[in-house]
Amino acid sequence: MIFRNFVQNPSYMNNQCLLLLVLFFSTSFLLFSQNTHKCGFDDYRNHQIQQNPQYLDSWENIEAFTQKYVEEHRQNKKKVAEVLTIPVVVHVVHTANRPASNISEAKIYSQIEALNRDFRKMNADTTNISPEFHHLLADIEIEFCLATRDPNDLPTTGITRTETQEERFFVETDEIKSSETGGKDPWPYDQYLNMWVCYNICSTFGGCGILGYATPPNSGTTERDGVVIQYNFFGETQPVSSAFNRGRTAVHEIGHWLNLSHVWGNGADNSNCNRDDFVDDTPIVNGPNYGCPSVPPNTCQEDTLDMVDMTENYMDYSNDACLNMFTLGQKLRMRAMFEEGGFRASLLESKGCVPVDQGMDDVRLVALSQPTDSDVICSVFQPQFTVQNFGTEPLIFFTVDYELNGENHSYVWAGLIESLKSEVITLPPLQVDNNSTDNLLVILITEPNGREDYNIADNATFVNFQSVPPANETISFVESFQTPPGFPFPPIGWGIFNSDNDFDYRFKKSTDAGYGDTESAYMPNFESNASYIGEIDEIISPAIDFEGEFDSLYLQFFYAYTSMGEGTISDTLEILVSADCGETYTSVHKFFGEELITADPIAEVFVPMEGQWREGLVNLIDFKDFRNVNLKIRQIRGTGNDLYVDDINLLSGLTAIEGNVLQNQVSIHTFPNPVRDKTIIELSNLPSNQNVQLSISNKAGQVVFTQTIRSVNGQKTLEIPVNQFDSGMYVISLNSSHQSSHSKFIVIK
Repeated sequence: MIFRNFVQNPSYMNNQCLLLLVLFFSTSFLLFSQNTHKCGFDDYRNHQIQQNPQYLDSWENIEAFTQKYVEEHRQNKKKVAEVLTIPVVVHVVHTANRPASNISEAKIYSQIEALNRDFRKMNADTTNISPEFHHLLADIEIEFCLATRDPNDLPTTGITRTETQEERFFVETDEIKSSETGGKDPWPYDQYLNMWVCYNICSTFGGCGILGYATPPNSGTTERDGVVIQYNFFGETQPVSSAFNRGRTAVHEIGHWLNLSHVWGNGADNSNCNRDDFVDDTPIVNGPNYGCPSVPPNTCQEDTLDMVDMTENYMDYSNDACLNMFTLGQKLRMRAMFEEGGFRASLLESKGCVPVDQGMDDVRLVALSQPTDSDVICSVFQPQFTVQNFGTEPLIFFTVDYELNGENHSYVWAGLIESLKSEVITLPPLQVDNNSTDNLLVILITEPNGREDYNIADNATFVNFQSVPPANETISFVESFQTPPGFPFPPIGWGIFNSDNDFDYRFKKSTDAGYGDTESAYMPNFESNASYIGEIDEIISPAIDFEGEFDSLYLQFFYAYTSMGEGTISDTLEILVSADCGETYTSVHKFFGEELITADPIAEVFVPMEGQWREGLVNLIDFKDFRNVNLKIRQIRGTGNDLYVDDINLLSGLTAIEGNVLQNQVSIHTFPNPVRDKTIIELSNLPSNQNVQLSISNKAGQVVFTQTIRSVNGQKTLEIPVNQFDSGMYVISLNSSHQSSHSKFIVIK
C-alpha cells in the first residue's frame, strides 16, 4: 500500500519520505541516548569519589578483603555453598500525575521471582549461553524475599508507597532516598536491601531515562545504600519496556550492590582494553554491548583469555532477552560480602524475612508519652500511652490496671483498633499527693477482647517521675490588698499581666475605696481610650494547695463597677483557674452586664461607696485535690467605668485535715462597722477545745491587740474597746493550727 501511494502520489511520497527520515533519526537518537547511558552506577561512583575523600579509602579496604577471600576460595569455587536469603523492601515513590509509576504488587512479585530465578541459575535461557562460557555458569546461591517484618518488628508486605510531586530524581544527589526531598527514607541498610522504584531517573552527565543505579558496598554511603530502578524497567508485568522486560535491570544493579563492576570495568568504556572488572573468568572487553548481538564480538583480542565478549553476562548492557549468566568468579566476589567481616554480613542476622508471630488477641503497649522520666508534674496529670493491636482480629476493648505510688486503679477501654493499627489512650486524671515528690506509675494492659493476651511480654511499662512540691499556702487563703505605705503592688507572690504593655493602664492599688476599708485592687478604665477595647489585664495569685478532705470549695471576693451611661460596652470580669502551675487556665465564671454593675451609671471617675459593692462566689470544687492552684482575675476591656476587686478569700467545708476534725471555715462578724468606741466581734465555727489566736493589726501591719481564746461549742463573742485606736482600717486575724480567717473594720473619730 505504501509503495502504491509512492508511485501514484509524488507529494504523498515526499511527505512519507520526510516522515520516515524523522522516525529514523528520532529512533537513532533514542538508541544513541540509550547506548550512552543505561546504568547510572559509574556516574554515582564518580560523584562520590569527588565529594567524599574517604570514599576511595573505604573501597580499597573492601576490595582488599574481597581479593583475599577470592584467593582463598579460588580452587573450590564450584563447591556448593549455603543458600543466603536477603530481605528486600521495595519503596514505590510514585509521581502524583503519573499513575503508571504506582506499580502493582504483581509487578513487584514478578521482580522478586526474576531475581531468584537468575541468581539461582534457574532461568531457562541458560541454554543460549555461548559454548565457551557454559562451564563458567554459576548458581550464586543467593535468594531474595520481600520482607515480612519491618524494623519495628511489625508485620509488613515489604512494600511502601509514597506519593511525590517530583517527576525525576537525580543519580548524584540521591533525593529519592529521603522524605525531605520528595522521596522515602530507607530501612536500616544492614538489615534490608532497599529498592526504590520511581517515574524517572536522571544524571547530571547523561540526562534522563536511566534504567537504574546502585550503591556499591562502601562505608561512606550507608545512609543511602540500595538500588533505584525506573518503573518501566522493573519486573516483568506491564508497564514495562519491551527491551528490558525480564527484571534484569534489577539483577544488574544488585550485582553492583554486591560489589560487581561492569564487565569492561569502571568507567564509560575501556577502549584501550587496559582495565578489568576484577574477575578472572570474564573476558576483557572495550566497552558495553547493546541489543542482542547475533555474533558476539571479540573487542579485546590481546587479553589472556582471548575470548569473545561475554555479551550474555548480567553486568553487560545487552537487552534482557540476551542476558542469562553470572560467572563463578563473580559469585566469589558477591559471596565475599557475606563472610565474617564482609560489608553485608549483617544481613544474614536480619529477621526481615522471619514472619511475625501473631495471635488472635494481642495488645501491645508501644510507648508511654505522659508522664516521662523527664517530666515534672504539677498537681494532676492524665497518663497517656500508645497501644497497638498486634492481633489478627479487631480490638474492641481491654482492661488497663495502673498504680500510682501504690494506689491501684482500673480502667476499661472500649473502641475499635484494626489489626496492626495504633491508638493513643488517655486515662482519667490522677493526683500526685503531698507525701513525696518522687513518684512511680505502673501500667499493665490485660484481657484484649475479654480473652487471654497472646503475648504478655509487651503489655506493661513503668516510669519514675518527679512532681512539684505542694504550695506553701494552705486552703485558708485571703488577700485584702492591705499593704503598708511604700510596699509594691501587687502583693508579694502575686503577679500582673498587661496585654497592651501600658504601665499606666493595668491593675493598680486604690487607696480611695475598698470593701469595708479604703484599699483594693482596681482597673483605671475611666482613663483609657477606645483603642483598649478587648485588651486583657490580670492579677494572678501565688500557688495554693487545694489538697484536703472537704465537701465544698468557693472563691469569695467583692467587686464594684458601673457603666459610663448609654452606649457603654460592658467590661468583663472573668475568674480562671490553673492546676498545672500556671501553664494552662480554665475559665470558671464571667461577670458581665447587669451581673457586673453594682452602682448607677456615672460619667466621671467611679469611686465606690459603702453599699456599692457586691459579693462574688465561684465554685471551685472541681479543682479539689490539686496541690498547686493559681487563681487569675481577668478584666476584658469594654468601655465602662473603673472596676474594683477586694477581699479575695477561699471558703471551704473542711471535714478532715491531717486527721483533725474541723467544722466549716471560721466566720468573723463585727458590728457596728465603722465603729467609734467599741466593736463587738462574733466568732462562729471555731475549732472545739483548741486555742485560737486573735489579733488586730492596723494599716501599717502593726499588731495593736492580741488575745488567746478557746471555745467549747464553736461560738465566741468578744467586746473590744477601740477608743484608743487611731482612725483607719484594721484587720482581725484568727489563726489556729490548721486555718486562718480575716475580717476588717474601720475606726472613725
